Amino acid sequence: MVNEEEARGGPFVVAAETTLMPMLIADPTLPDVPIVFVNDAFIRLGGYAREEVLGRSYHLLSGSDTDPEVARAIDLALRAGEAIVRPVQLYRKDGKELWVLQHVAPVFEDDRIRYHFASFVDITARKAAENELRQLNEELDRRVSLRTGRLDELNRQLAVEVERRTEVERVLRNTLHDKDMLLRDKDDLMREVNHRVKNTLQMASSFLRIQLDATRNQEPAVQDALHSAVERLDRMAEIHEKLYRAQGLQEIEFGGYLGMLCRDLLASFETEQGQQVVLDVDADEAFLKPDQAIPLALIANEAMINALKYAFPGGRSGRIAVSFRHTSRNLLRMTVSDDGVGMPETRRSGSLGLTLMELLAEQIDGGVTVKSDRGTAVTVSIPA
Repeated sequence: MVNEEEARGGPFVVAAETTLMPMLIADPTLPDVPIVFVNDAFIRLGGYAREEVLGRSYHLLSGSDTDPEVARAIDLALRAGEAIVRPVQLYRKDGKELWVLQHVAPVFEDDRIRYHFASFVDITARKAAENELRQLNEELDRRVSLRTGRLDELNRQLAVEVERRTEVERVLRNTLHDKDMLLRDKDDLMREVNHRVKNTLQMASSFLRIQLDATRNQEPAVQDALHSAVERLDRMAEIHEKLYRAQGLQEIEFGGYLGMLCRDLLASFETEQGQQVVLDVDADEAFLKPDQAIPLALIANEAMINALKYAFPGGRSGRIAVSFRHTSRNLLRMTVSDDGVGMPETRRSGSLGLTLMELLAEQIDGGVTVKSDRGTAVTVSIPA
């Protein structure tokens, strides 16, 4: 029952108190950012009494296995005035572990941050299911290896390729004596490396296709996961090849390449009759090394495909905007946004695509945020 004091707080307080989603509000203007409000759902989630929670740090439920990098990312986002969504492992008062998808956002008042708002979605069961699926995939790997013998053959081929590449590098170090010869051989080596990378990706894709054929009578989730992995490997190979042919893997003018990539993806997307999807690209010029450009291109590819597949269902038309900017904080920021139906919580929470984008961003010391309000916006920021 909502008491008289809560009623005076208006419909927001009543809604926050009675909703089934755990919520808290913390005050960043006070030392240690104490909790000033929790609803009954949060009390049930954490197992604490209300009087044990109020006044405590909003990291109250963190424990020994809580990833400190998640807490750091949340603090950085809040200081920047941005919302952030992260999966995180927390602990109840009784010590029981739980996994939640935590959404934290600043609340502004008179152009300054007045409160920190946090909501929690319990994904413990989903994490357990993911672990079971991972174990199933490992078992499938073992069975396919035993039945086909291809895994040993693949490992042997890879070992031979590594040995050959090592020998090529040794010969180059011992035989190149002047700058001109070194530069010429560097070009040859880059072509050789590109060839090896393509072969490795193709072999990995072929092995996954064997797994896919061997598991046709297994669960649909396993089939979908393997099929998605094959598609992603093929796209990685295609993006690597395009970047190599465009710039020779020295330095890549990424702004121009990003526009070409997004336009190619839109052109290859099959729209329904009468449907129009408009693409706007606004990209600054920036020369990146391959170890930055390739992960960034893969993130853009994943975000564009998600928008094309899911943002405009039922043949509706819409707009996709892609921007790539230098920021005042010595960062490069890429955003892929749409004005479609938005991303449902079930697809945003721990999806393989979002996980892949986060892993790719980590490779280049960046971070990914996803906002879904009147459409979806995926933003990745990396050091310039």
